[in-house]
Amino acid sequence: MTVKLGGTNWVFLNSSRTVTDLLEKRAAIYCSRPPFPMTQDIVSRGGRIVLMPYNNNWRQLRRIMHQILSTRQSSTYRTYQDLESKQLLWDYLHIPAKWYLHNGRYSNSVIMSVVFGRRASWDDPELAALFETAEEFLALQQAGVNIVDGFPILAKLPVFLQWWRPRGERIHQKTVGVYRRVFETLQKKIEEGTQRDCFALEMLKIAETEKFTENQKLFAAGSLLEAGSDTTRVSLGQMIAGAATYPDWVERARKQLDEVCGGNAERLPEWSDYDKLPYINAVVKESFRWRPNIAPLGAPTSLIKDDEYEGYKFPAGTVFTWNAWYPFCEMRLMIGQFRYRKRNMNSHCDIGLNAF
Repeated sequence: MTVKLGGTNWVFLNSSRTVTDLLEKRAAIYCSRPPFPMTQDIVSRGGRIVLMPYNNNWRQLRRIMHQILSTRQSSTYRTYQDLESKQLLWDYLHIPAKWYLHNGRYSNSVIMSVVFGRRASWDDPELAALFETAEEFLALQQAGVNIVDGFPILAKLPVFLQWWRPRGERIHQKTVGVYRRVFETLQKKIEEGTQRDCFALEMLKIAETEKFTENQKLFAAGSLLEAGSDTTRVSLGQMIAGAATYPDWVERARKQLDEVCGGNAERLPEWSDYDKLPYINAVVKESFRWRPNIAPLGAPTSLIKDDEYEGYKFPAGTVFTWNAWYPFCEMRLMIGQFRYRKRNMNSHCDIGLNAF
């Protein structure tokens, strides 16, 4: 479906085939972002990499992140995941009523350990502040919330006529305040000689060489905290909802865990058990399909040069996005609607249906 908003052509993709053909196979030219005068220019001062257009600033920041967070470093971060998963189970057992807060603590503590070299507690007020600013940003990013993001030409109005700006400025100051306090804690630990190696330490060294502004430093690290904290937290909550709604698969998952770790839970699973737990892996993937952890209309991308697809011609600057739920829930992929699929878990596991 194609519509014109504020002089810009928007194309809405509604099948997994078209999403894969254009946004994955042709990612090299479908990789930029349209302008977001509110959420990127005002709220983020151009600092959030997720909303940056494909330009030198994006390439520079991506290179730095890739250098520090490359797959070669992934084994280093497994220690954090292992520790925090054990803490998560302890929290579930001892304070079950706060399970949703424990999910947030777990996800934030993993990424906080990676980025800033310190853990988080479930009742940490800074953790609550981080989630609050992330939720405000995501709410602002939804289609139709900000007229100026739908009609960027309005950003040319004189500042005193931009009625949306005061709200954006308040959220920016609040967000920067959260990020700055985290960096102040980091700096204090550096001075005390107690700071552990982490992404932020390496980034500060590179930022000095690359002459980053304070805003660039804050949002480079802060964006990672937001992304790593919120997505995992929501996915854990969705998986628990799936277990409560369709408990049949939980018993099968538990049976496989018992086979690997002992019927009396003699030990917890480890990374070395990964290949022995195909059903657990399938459950995770099916959770992502059942309730995709992305905005309903995806993340809009902008075409950087003219393109043609199945007889349709798209000029450079065309904005593409997708109905995020439909590709995951197309009828040809399912046996029924909106529930965990044995068939999907079966294909992830690569074993026969008779096993279930």
